[in-house]
Amino acid sequence: MKTAGQILKEARSGKFLTVEQLSSITRIDQKYIEAIERDQYHLLPSETVAKGFIRNIAVRLDQNPNDIVAIFRRDFRHPKLSGLQKINHPKKKLSLRYLPPHFLAISLSVLVFVGYLAYQFRAVIKPPVLEVVRPASKSVLTSPFEVEGVSDPSIKISIGDEIFTKTDTSGHFIIRMSHPVGETELKVEAVNRFGRTAEQIIPITVISR
Repeated sequence: MKTAGQILKEARSGKFLTVEQLSSITRIDQKYIEAIERDQYHLLPSETVAKGFIRNIAVRLDQNPNDIVAIFRRDFRHPKLSGLQKINHPKKKLSLRYLPPHFLAISLSVLVFVGYLAYQFRAVIKPPVLEVVRPASKSVLTSPFEVEGVSDPSIKISIGDEIFTKTDTSGHFIIRMSHPVGETELKVEAVNRFGRTAEQIIPITVISR
């Protein structure tokens, strides 16, 4: 059973592209492409960003991005199904044999509460992830065209002042839009419910409508 990294590496080799050339085309750092091809997912920033990288690479290599992302999700969350080594470092098990049941219940409740607070605090201070998969910077396009990318789940996405949508539960979004002929910049912005924003500027040229 091939992994997402093996499939993408074979597709890259089949097009006689080096990792450096693929990095230049996709604007993804070489170290992340190498980590994906080696199935070293613990070296990637996060699962959400990794899926954005993989979609971008798959499109450039004429692979079905949805299929590759589905394989990656299996490899990332269930590495044993693909024969991969477990991503997390092994941890010593805590013996719970002699702990009273009420202590375990209270401890679990406290951990859940602290985890929830930490998640909320992180959302307040940290801007959302935003990775535009296509169009690539300086692309030449015909209108209408699609803007695709990944962010955090259920984040509001805007392009300029007119296009608004929300990412799906996996953080993926696609916006179909029209634009006048000429050179322009797409300002793609992600806004979470706390008002924290992330943006990406994509210069493009529209040649016809």
